[in-house]
Amino acid sequence: MRRFSITLLFFYFTAILNNSMVEARTNTESIDIEILEELTSFFSINQGVFEGAGRFLKEVENSQFVVLGELHNRQQISVFTVALLAEASKYGYQHFAVETGPYSAQKLHELSSNSLTAVTHFYDEYSNKMFGIYPIPFFGGQADLKILEEVHKRKFKLWGLDQEFVFALPFIIDDLYEQYREKISEREREIYRRLKRSLFWKNLRAQLFSSYALSCEILQSGEFLAFIEIFKVKDRSSSSIVDAISSSLNIYCLFESGSSKESNQIRINNFKQQFDKEFDRYRREQENEPKVIVKMGSYHSGRDRSPLNFHDIGHHLAEKASQMKGRTLHVRFLNRFVEGKDMYLNKQHSKYHSFIKMGTTNQWSMIDLRPLRKKIELGELVANKAETQVIKNYDIILITPNDRKVATHY
Repeated sequence: MRRFSITLLFFYFTAILNNSMVEARTNTESIDIEILEELTSFFSINQGVFEGAGRFLKEVENSQFVVLGELHNRQQISVFTVALLAEASKYGYQHFAVETGPYSAQKLHELSSNSLTAVTHFYDEYSNKMFGIYPIPFFGGQADLKILEEVHKRKFKLWGLDQEFVFALPFIIDDLYEQYREKISEREREIYRRLKRSLFWKNLRAQLFSSYALSCEILQSGEFLAFIEIFKVKDRSSSSIVDAISSSLNIYCLFESGSSKESNQIRINNFKQQFDKEFDRYRREQENEPKVIVKMGSYHSGRDRSPLNFHDIGHHLAEKASQMKGRTLHVRFLNRFVEGKDMYLNKQHSKYHSFIKMGTTNQWSMIDLRPLRKKIELGELVANKAETQVIKNYDIILITPNDRKVATHY
């Protein structure tokens, strides 16, 4: 009799639990077309000018930092960035932070201030298309030249937040050599020439053999160590460039050696330190807080934890703006149509299919994620892991019109 009573109680409580779960599911929504239609608006960009984007531009105007979680090397992202720089300059934005090294950003600024042809000649000199070698990432497209042109036209300051690119070394050591050409001995010139030859062959080998630890090999090479010894004692300027090269190679070398977590953390710390350095410098000069557009990869740009579980530069900027009683606008870009093909059912894009179904071929689709974030926090909305992460990290999704990879200018 006792066993029978326990069995009845077990089934009774199981039934109550199941009913509660059914009721909870009944009160919880999923991301469907009806919800997204209420949160989606559309705009166009024609000849570098926004049309019908008033809601988005109001968000830009009211923000301290606009953080763009971009898709790298995409035509439409560059078109969007040109239009944004033009509009943002009207709202007090004068600074544009990008995913290059500080010295590389300075080089792009100097070249583009001279002419866009100078940028192309620079890429021609330091690139090897056959082996996929180029001196500075994310500015090799024809559409990216338009970004540099707009930066110059609107008098934006270009900030480089990343470590120096490993293939940037040849042009950086050339610049150092040219700066001190008259002050170095013939022995030191020969060290420079040997390092140039060594880098050429090491870079090719790295592109042929994925297991080749390029940065570690450079750091340990006699030619590099001898070159560093020469220039780290010239003056403060050369010493800081040499330090930047060495620390950049160290970040790469840690990754090549299997310490990816440590490499990523040091790189992220570098983002934050470099941003704060530039921000504080311009705040002292202008006696106010600079408004900044930040264009980085989507892994780095969210306000919460990144897909690699780091508090990245996006989180740093959200906290910084909050301390200033300001706000950030975090924007995530997605594609639906690429080179005329619909990616809605493509496996690579499937984790975001709830969002990309709002995309069109000829307009930008803007989804406001903040109401969805509120619903998730209240337990009123369920989404898959990728969708939840995007909702927590970003305020807005922008789905591009039909997109394609940028055509190179070199």
